[in-house]
Amino acid sequence: MALSAGASGPADGPVVGRLSRLHGRSPVRAVLQRVERAEVRVAGSVIASIGAGLLVLLGVGRDDDEGTADELARRTAELRIFEDDAGRTN
Repeated sequence: MALSAGASGPADGPVVGRLSRLHGRSPVRAVLQRVERAEVRVAGSVIASIGAGLLVLLGVGRDDDEGTADELARRTAELRIFEDDAGRTN
């Protein structure tokens, strides 16, 4: 099975982050990028897509569990990378 991801985003490039240790385990690494659109293809077929939003490429370890995933999702959602109504990133 072939897996590929494609994205179209603004010229400002990715927001890159390394999230530190979660639950005492090795670091989980994530690359975040604001995109105008993104899609995931498996064997040439689109299986998921989004419009404007945040693309997250995620690296996890064999020993990561649901608690690790929950913590990573929470920390990603709380990142201060989105503009408010006044156009400011808080």
